[in-house]
Amino acid sequence: ENSVFVFKKSSGSLNFAATSNCVAPCTRRGVVVDLDGVDPNNVFWALADNIQWNDVNQDFPHDMKGTFISNGNVDSLKNVKIEGRLLGVNGFPSGNDFTNTTINAIASTGQPSLVPVLQIHSPTGTPGDSPFAGSLEENWLQGATTTTANAAFITGDSPSRPNLSEGGGGLHNFVRFIENWSGQIARISGSFIQHRRSSYASAPFNSVDPTVTEDSASLFYDLDGSNQAPYREGSDTGFRYRGGESEHRTSFFMPPTRAYSFDVALLSQSPDLFGQRFTLNSTSRPSEYFREVGRDDSWIQTLLCAAQGSGNSYTYAVDASERPTTCPSLNSQNDEQPVFSDSVTGGSQ
Repeated sequence: ENSVFVFKKSSGSLNFAATSNCVAPCTRRGVVVDLDGVDPNNVFWALADNIQWNDVNQDFPHDMKGTFISNGNVDSLKNVKIEGRLLGVNGFPSGNDFTNTTINAIASTGQPSLVPVLQIHSPTGTPGDSPFAGSLEENWLQGATTTTANAAFITGDSPSRPNLSEGGGGLHNFVRFIENWSGQIARISGSFIQHRRSSYASAPFNSVDPTVTEDSASLFYDLDGSNQAPYREGSDTGFRYRGGESEHRTSFFMPPTRAYSFDVALLSQSPDLFGQRFTLNSTSRPSEYFREVGRDDSWIQTLLCAAQGSGNSYTYAVDASERPTTCPSLNSQNDEQPVFSDSVTGGSQ
């Protein structure tokens, strides 16, 4: 019951009924798709050209099921009932070529289990017959907003290979920002602990290399001996699916400006389960001693220079009479620093 059925016509138009007009009295019956236990959401018609539902007897209309995907026109819609969707088409008929027709989206079983995104589709413009280009991830991913978090990220990372094009993403991509974070800031104060390999994101973070040479060809990218992918022609050494890989970027990843820092509150808590692994229980009583620390001690002076506030608005926490004269200016306090820049992998900046 979960099977997906795809009807594909790679060239030429698809005509339902032989001719456009049916001379009265019209006895021609329409094409009927009768599904037996198959969800209409799982039926797809992948077409490369125009579609025509030609005239038939209105008492016996075309009865279609499924999602029709085409980069051509719908030239005729006469006496048609479609339980499904028309996606990617360039145009619809008008006047007498669009009569007695209903198109009902399939809502009884929710969203379709599979909706292909083809090169003819455009998330912001008009579908055409050329591959889409530009910042695809910008248009397809859910938008995020600037976020501040105090957290310890304890998780697995992706594997890497000796080839630089198949790295694991590094610390800057250790937190996977799966929304569109372009132009936003992720302020994270805490810890980043990698204790295993990822259980489900098990492929290399990036799988192709923009230099396209024999030495750097990855596990997923074969060359034909002339530093060119075998499916390209002429002097074209690009990639068939334009997702940003040729610039070492990923079409599924739009990371934020990362402002990573340590959360000093972690110093005052008891050792967590990971911190406990770094120490051994003492077998004897510890030696304890105390000493008086002078006000000229560098650590004491740092504490006396403490500032409190947020953003770019800070005040000193200690009265001026108690502060050292060497305290840094309040202008140096800024929550947006430091910024961790990404210069290797992980999407557009």
